[in-house]
Amino acid sequence: MRTRGGKYTFDNGPHRGVRTAVLEILRDYDVKANFFVVGDRLAKPAAREAMHRAAAEGHRIGGHTMTHSVPIGLLDEAEARHEISGTDELMGDLRHPEHLWRPYGKGGVINDSIVGPIGARMLVQGGYTCVLWTSVPLDWIEPDAWVDRALADIESTDWSVVVLHD
Repeated sequence: MRTRGGKYTFDNGPHRGVRTAVLEILRDYDVKANFFVVGDRLAKPAAREAMHRAAAEGHRIGGHTMTHSVPIGLLDEAEARHEISGTDELMGDLRHPEHLWRPYGKGGVINDSIVGPIGARMLVQGGYTCVLWTSVPLDWIEPDAWVDRALADIESTDWSVVVLHD
């Protein structure tokens, strides 16, 4: 039960086996989410098919780097362009019209390195909307404990953006 406003987001996918279950649960509860995809993973046909299904069901698709390995604020211009534009090109018609972008924030930490001046300039020039987060309940580290942490985060603010992983 949601008592406060917020958005639900899934990062680092699409992952085989998990994505179908996630989409079915979202459908069953009539919840719309944002999926931030990693370009290297989206290049796989089954992953792309799953994101076409997600888009058709009303979920929004955004980019989340090409390799999910280094914050773009730590990269030179050519590497940052590859992480941003390469993912964007792979998304093609899946990309939400708002050009949503989620930076890689190693462990959910928001600091100066997640975008940096070069990445910020590229994102602004490309007309991207940078989507950050208010809650990272560490679902990939503690798969049995993240739900209580996420619910506590949601209840503690009027608006939440929760990062989960598909």
